Amino acid sequence: MDTDKNESYEILYMLDRISDEFFKEINKLKKKLKFYEVKPEIRKCSKKFYKETLVPLFEEKKRISLFDIIKKSEKGKSTILNYLSELWRYKYIKKSKNEEGDKRTKLYEKIT
Repeated sequence: MDTDKNESYEILYMLDRISDEFFKEINKLKKKLKFYEVKPEIRKCSKKFYKETLVPLFEEKKRISLFDIIKKSEKGKSTILNYLSELWRYKYIKKSKNEEGDKRTKLYEKIT
């Protein structure tokens, strides 16, 4: 009788561990779903930079370089690079290589 009791306790213990694993997986899936439900938006300062600085430059040229943007804007280089990376991440602009001149220079194009 004691062995039956021990086996039943072992079965209950295993079931409890399995249910814990299921709950952990369910919680992970819930976190992933919450992550995908809330999509972050682009910051207002980046949108303002795009509208006030980049759009006029794109009207003048199809491709612009970082040097063109620095000449047009009063902001620092690191701030401009932050804005550009955020605009690139949210598909406002795209990066391209300068095939004609210095291949290290990145050019930016407007996504239409």
